[in-house]
Amino acid sequence: MTAGASPDDAAPRPSTPWHLWLMGVVGLLLYAIAARDLVETARMSQTYFAEMGYGPAQVEYFTDYPVALRVLWAVQALSGTVAAVLLMLRRRWAAPAGLVAVVAQLAMLAATFGTMDRWQALGPRLALTDLIITAWMIGFWLYARHHRRLGVLR
Repeated sequence: MTAGASPDDAAPRPSTPWHLWLMGVVGLLLYAIAARDLVETARMSQTYFAEMGYGPAQVEYFTDYPVALRVLWAVQALSGTVAAVLLMLRRRWAAPAGLVAVVAQLAMLAATFGTMDRWQALGPRLALTDLIITAWMIGFWLYARHHRRLGVLR
């Protein structure tokens, strides 16, 4: 081993599995959707709301959306995007970035389901979609953590 090299530099890196790219691309797409949702909702874009099929109840739900929840939403979208990029670059920081996205998402959902009656306001379809996406986010984080432990991510 040369001076200044870490023990990790000496070990051969496992090859990149095809599904790593799939997870990274799906992650980028989902977090791009989250970022667009955040921006268009913050703008209160009536065109976007109509495109999403939101009625008056859904638009009202977002009218006075608390700043703290917008911050959580932004943290979730940004850290998730970073996690997806880091995963495709095979960087170990993909797992912690994914965990930040999961924690932000869980905090946001706990607050909105617990205090803003998200299920009633947005309806079961949108609420269930949020829960499915959250499950995917947890899976992404576990996937990145697993591949970091395998040495695929460094």
